[in-house]
Amino acid sequence: MDISQVFRLRRKKLATAKQKNIITLFNNLFSSGFHLVETISFLDRSSLLDKQCVTQMRTGLSQGKSFSEMMESLGCSSAIVTQLSLAEVHGNLHLSLGKIEEYLDNLAKV
Repeated sequence: MDISQVFRLRRKKLATAKQKNIITLFNNLFSSGFHLVETISFLDRSSLLDKQCVTQMRTGLSQGKSFSEMMESLGCSSAIVTQLSLAEVHGNLHLSLGKIEEYLDNLAKV
């Protein structure tokens, strides 16, 4: 593999606004009692996210990926993916989504 292939394999990072939108949607739906499969189905039917994102999430889910791995495959920043993976291990994903949402709000202000 030559060096140009390495650069082509890197995923594009999502814009901060799009990352915030995804995190906000998941945070709101999780707090409303939706679980991961229901959330992805709802996002698919509601068209709140583009079809490519939802299809990628559905594929990740069918491959047995964790929530943080799905967010990484979408192009979320490594800081967000790290926080999500820690939340999955230690058990408070909903609280972490709220904190990540605040972080992205502050990041957008700067």
